[in-house]
Amino acid sequence: MTAVSLMEYVRNTQTQRELAARNMEKMHERLVNVFSIAPAAMFVADSQGNFIEYNRHFENEFLQDKGEPFFDFLKKPAIKALREKDTGAQSINREEIRVGLGSGQVRWFELIWSCESEDMVGVVSDFTSRKDRELALHHQATHDDLTGALNRRGLEWAIQLKLDKGVDHLQLYHLDVKRFRHVILAYGLSFSDRVLKALYTELYRYMCAFADLCRLHIDQFVVLVSDDQAQDAAEAFERFRTRLKSSPFWIDNRQVMIDMVTCKVHFDGHAEMNDMLDALDETVRESKIIAKSKPHMDHQEFSVDQTLQFLDRARAVGRLGLQELPRQLCMAWQPILSLERPDGHLYAESLLRIRGDDGVLKSAGYLIDACVQAGQTALLDSWVLNTTISYLERNLEALQHLDAVAVNVSPNSLNDEFFLEDTIALINAHRGVARKVCLEITEVGAVVNLKAVQDFIYRVRALGVRIALDDFGAGYSNFRYAIDLHADVIKIDGSIIQQIAQGTESLAVARAISALSQDLGCKCVAEWVEDEHTLGLLGEIEVDYAQGFFISPAIDPDLFLYKRSVVEVLEGSPQQSRLLARYQLDD
Repeated sequence: MTAVSLMEYVRNTQTQRELAARNMEKMHERLVNVFSIAPAAMFVADSQGNFIEYNRHFENEFLQDKGEPFFDFLKKPAIKALREKDTGAQSINREEIRVGLGSGQVRWFELIWSCESEDMVGVVSDFTSRKDRELALHHQATHDDLTGALNRRGLEWAIQLKLDKGVDHLQLYHLDVKRFRHVILAYGLSFSDRVLKALYTELYRYMCAFADLCRLHIDQFVVLVSDDQAQDAAEAFERFRTRLKSSPFWIDNRQVMIDMVTCKVHFDGHAEMNDMLDALDETVRESKIIAKSKPHMDHQEFSVDQTLQFLDRARAVGRLGLQELPRQLCMAWQPILSLERPDGHLYAESLLRIRGDDGVLKSAGYLIDACVQAGQTALLDSWVLNTTISYLERNLEALQHLDAVAVNVSPNSLNDEFFLEDTIALINAHRGVARKVCLEITEVGAVVNLKAVQDFIYRVRALGVRIALDDFGAGYSNFRYAIDLHADVIKIDGSIIQQIAQGTESLAVARAISALSQDLGCKCVAEWVEDEHTLGLLGEIEVDYAQGFFISPAIDPDLFLYKRSVVEVLEGSPQQSRLLARYQLDD
């Protein structure tokens, strides 16, 4: 009975195996049929790149009569190279392949493959129509409709391509049509568009062989050049500028002279694309400022270092929008020398600096420019005032011999009523150091509400703060403000002091300001003193104090602690030696 049962079990098992084998055979036949009749071109290749199997569609589309592939990307070396690109067992790989057919015709193929064991299974499809649509959309997104040049997005794309190739250096030429708005107002949009097209055509004729061309804004163009084309591009650009200056364009039977402001900007190839565009925007702004103040300078060139400074300014503007200031921001004090008692008085001006990673104090000029540009001067002035007053309070005993430290306040801050009230509250909360603070007011003429500023000055003076008029004799400053604002100190503008050794006119102006100060009961300070001869002339015209690099640059405030005079502050420095010798002081 057991033997019969065992034989029945073996028979059933064998039947099931035979049934499974027949099913597998049918499935394989169906797969073979599908492989054969599939609309996609399919193939199987061995490790040497030989086609083992392929379907009818592959044979009709990609093989010649003798079985050789039409296209190079399906020949043995190419198939073997594809196998080397395979990313691993059972992985699916994809590649787009561009095939030029001559006469400017191009076809695009998509190859999808996978390697199993020694064999490679692949599917090839022609997606030229879809690729053409993609390229058309990309062109539309990256090019200017009017001229066909790259637009800003296209410029980003072109820069990124060059950076991805590892270029060491990039140059951007920026071109800005002067007074283009006048052309639009005089002749209309249609004519101005033809002017721009004519200009771009000429620019393309000179520069297309060396560069990518972009229309950045309505009347601004950019030329992107790699380092290996720099010399040829520079020569071609000069020929283009000469052509613009030498002859007009003929448009609709009108002669049109196109005048441009241009600049050349150098970039490090290791920069980020977004950083480059931010720096370019700042550079263009700087170029316009220079061109406005110096109309004869219609072309400027900015080095990599200058571009990095502009980038710092661009980043600072972005942070200022979030009410953020750089963490490396600090204060440095520049000594102010008493010409009457060089070893008996101690004054200073608190100036903004950036402390580098090496501990060296660097200029914060870019940050000040950024604050002006972003309308955030009150934020910066509040930080300076808070930091200076806090330092004074922490070190009040060690600074007992300090007469006063000056802090600059910009006209934009004086136009901010919240800044005025916050400053009064700050000084009121720190009355113990108020008498050591002197507020330097610059460009009083730019103040919108002079009455409000006069009231502000009256209130802070009542708390012990002194008032100085900075940059006196230049810009908006005039003699009337010295009377209206009851200044304690008048600071002669540095540009006047720089010239007193070269001309009698500047010396006469400085002498007049010094005399005015005496008549008004003010102290007089001369800025930008850079040599001993100038220092001597200041003594002759009875200026009270001198400030500048000849005396000392801005230094760490800690050097003022427990010191009685500027001479002591400068202990061990070349400046101290000069002052000791000049005034015959004991060391």
